[in-house]
Amino acid sequence: AEKKAIMEMLYYIPGVKEIQLGRGLDLLTGGSYQEAIQLSDKLLGIYKRFPGGYYIKAVAQINLGKRDDALSNIDALLKIGFGIPRTHHEAGMCYLALGEIDKADEQFKTVIALDPKSGRSFVPMTIIEQMRGNYDRALQGLQLTLTQGEPPSLIHYLMANIFMAKGDKGVYQREMSEGK
Repeated sequence: AEKKAIMEMLYYIPGVKEIQLGRGLDLLTGGSYQEAIQLSDKLLGIYKRFPGGYYIKAVAQINLGKRDDALSNIDALLKIGFGIPRTHHEAGMCYLALGEIDKADEQFKTVIALDPKSGRSFVPMTIIEQMRGNYDRALQGLQLTLTQGEPPSLIHYLMANIFMAKGDKGVYQREMSEGK
């Protein structure tokens, strides 16, 4: 019991929480979803208010096809991190992965309302607009992201795909060459 208490005490050393969050994200990237869930459960047992734990758990569950569990963890993520732009962005990405387009759009709009310079939330919003068939609006949003420091090659690639969907082959090819 004493050894366990000492080990858990180590989790409260400054920087350890961030290291564990990084470890969880690495597990997700490596495809170790069940292990990421176990790590999240452990971290949530130690850090009661830890949005990153709910995010890691939700992403892992999305990848494992556990939709209802993932939605439950997204709700917990939003309750704990409400008003923090990063939390809303992460929730929006989770909703987007689940195909909950309206909920994702709502979260990205919340991010923009909280932090108008958050270009990384404009990119998924433009993808949602493209999915809805609002090509001109998506192009306007992508044009805006170019001024906010997003990688130009990615933006030109996304713009090229919109022009392809619109049937404008010449502009598609020009944007695609910019995207390279």
